[in-house]
Amino acid sequence: VCGREGCGYIKRHFNPDFPAASPYITAVGGTNFEGSTIGPETAWNNGGGGFSDTFAIPAYQADAVAAYKKAPDANLPPQRFWNSTGRGY
Repeated sequence: VCGREGCGYIKRHFNPDFPAASPYITAVGGTNFEGSTIGPETAWNNGGGGFSDTFAIPAYQADAVAAYKKAPDANLPPQRFWNSTGRGY
């Protein structure tokens, strides 16, 4: 998991990327340049998501987020790394 503080568990807290974590934005993916300059692009092959540090879980999302966090296959990192009260995205 990567964020503004870098990647992996060596950091103190994951930082969801903004603006994708905003309730007013729809994040749908992106591309990377194939080299170090502007040119041909390749679509991202990995997705992302998380829990916002800025926006609380809205009422319409509360049941789904609670169920996700309780699911045995959620494979969540240790809770100290992410905001358990933030909206899911």
